[in-house]
Amino acid sequence: MKKSIIVSTLLAIFLSLVQAASVLQGGTEFQVETPTPTLTPTPRAAEGGAIAPGQSVSGLISPVRQDLWSFTGAVGQLVIITMEATSGSLDPYLELLDPTGVKEASDLDTGPGINARIAKRLAKNGVYTIVARDVQGKTSGGYVLRLTDPAHMPTLPFGPSVNGTINSLGFSDFYTFPGTAGQNVIITMDAAPGSTLDPYLELLTPDGSLEASGTPGSTSPSETLAKVLNNTGAYILIVSDWWATTKGAYTIGLISPTGATPTPAATATPTATPTPTPGPKTVAEALASIAGKYTMVWNFDNATGAWKFYNAANPGGATIARLETWKAYWINMTEEGTLTVGGTSIPLFKGWNLVGWAG
Repeated sequence: MKKSIIVSTLLAIFLSLVQAASVLQGGTEFQVETPTPTLTPTPRAAEGGAIAPGQSVSGLISPVRQDLWSFTGAVGQLVIITMEATSGSLDPYLELLDPTGVKEASDLDTGPGINARIAKRLAKNGVYTIVARDVQGKTSGGYVLRLTDPAHMPTLPFGPSVNGTINSLGFSDFYTFPGTAGQNVIITMDAAPGSTLDPYLELLTPDGSLEASGTPGSTSPSETLAKVLNNTGAYILIVSDWWATTKGAYTIGLISPTGATPTPAATATPTATPTPTPGPKTVAEALASIAGKYTMVWNFDNATGAWKFYNAANPGGATIARLETWKAYWINMTEEGTLTVGGTSIPLFKGWNLVGWAG
């Protein structure tokens, strides 16, 4: 009995020691493991990546947050960078850093509404960095970043009209055309029937600076720029809505009676000398055969160096009173038609047509 008690007692002590050793071993293993640290909040790392001319990327900005996008640029290259808010309360802000990290340009509100836009001819070769963020580190939201240059823009032809659509609020469309210093140009933009777009035009020089612009917030369905160009090179036309509150389809027209050869188009040139009419007719009388098929008539007055116009929708505001012989007129047709004047029939096509007749 005593031996049994002693054995039992020793067995109990042994089991207790084994259990204690197990607990100690478990504690040792717990000490070896790295405990989960208490993290100190830090700003999320910048996102971004590579972007090339002709591409667009999207991102999301939160307060105290910026995205970095990079591209390879060359000395003399003209680039246009746009940052357009797509959601939230984001107030876009752009910076362009040269290959050494020095800020070469920045912008807050040059684009439609509160959107940002940089137009810059690069000063160095190398990898440039675009910094996309909000202006004060207080707003957040989604955005689209676009990088382009004249080589990736559609060319706007002289003569034929071009149709386009702005599909998103605050976005712009870009076109380029060759211009020559001293050249007279007229650019028209008309909202398409049923479109809610409030047209606004900006004309940038080959260096990216603003040379001419339309009337901000005019609420008119049409916009016109008449300009004698100051520079030679690839001009850029920016099409948008000034307030970034409307969108829709539009038509763009570009004409120039001097300094440029219109893009070949199916525009007829009179081959016969019309019979002179006794005295000039009013515009409405002279164009009675195409009534309802044209919108605008333009003529460059060499004597005054100014453009004159006739708007079929607003005859009272016209600066052309009568159509005369031995003068050239640009007529913008909404559809095909035949102009009968002085006994001669002249076929006209949709878009801009250059016509005239002898006396």
